[in-house]
Parts: sequence; C-alpha cells; structure tokens
Amino acid sequence: MDTANVFSPLIVVQLVCSMLLMACTIFQTGLRVKQIDPDIAILVSVVLIGFSTLFLYCYLGKVATESFEKMANYLYYEVNWHELPIELQRYFILMIANIQKPLYYHGFSIITLKLETFCKFIQYVYSFNMMFKTLTSDKYSN
Repeated sequence: MDTANVFSPLIVVQLVCSMLLMACTIFQTGLRVKQIDPDIAILVSVVLIGFSTLFLYCYLGKVATESFEKMANYLYYEVNWHELPIELQRYFILMIANIQKPLYYHGFSIITLKLETFCKFIQYVYSFNMMFKTLTSDKYSN
C-alpha cells in the first residue's frame, strides 16, 4: 500500500472540515462585524489558519507530485543504468517498476491535492457562505 492511499481518508476529512469551518467562521465574522465585537480578531485568525491549512495541503501535494515526476525523469533519461554494478541494476529495475504509476496525493480519488483544488475549495467556501447568508437573511436583516 502506498502513502497516497494511506493518507486518503485523512485528507478528505481534513479538507472538508477545514472548508466547512472556514465557511461558518466567515459567516459568523460577517454577523459580528455589524455589531462591534472584540471576538472578531479570534474569528479572523481562525479563517486565516483555515486558509493556510488548505493552501499548505494543496501546495505540498503539488510539490510531492512534481518531485516524483522529476525523479522519474531522472531515472528514465539521466542514469546510465547499464554502467551500474549488477546488484544496483536489479534495484534500478525495481525503481523503474515503481515509478510507472504517477504519485498523486488524493482523498479517495475524489480530491487531488494541487493548487487548482485550493482554488475550488475557496469557491466552495464562498458558496457556502452565500448559502448561509441566504438561509438566514430574514432572521438577521434587522
């Protein structure tokens, strides 16, 4: 089992919970801005932590994928494997076999960690925030 599959459930839970937490916190921040409330600094810091968590997951997933691709390109095109000792040639064959399938960190093959995913999650956070505002517009319109 590879590491991408081991972390798959954790990635989904972390990203979805961060997204929902940010949407709810942004909504609460919008409500607290109308009233002068000292707790707004805490809410803003929670939103910033949520954004940075999402960004780091997506960015580091992209970095891991790019590093894997660079290693694969190096093994394919740069290594003179025929000049290696026989024992290392056997390991080289195993390495080539392992890089045939690209490495992507993902959540149940639904969410792939890359910067495009971060942008989509920001759009989802905005959509959830608008949904919350629409659902509660009558209650807080005073």
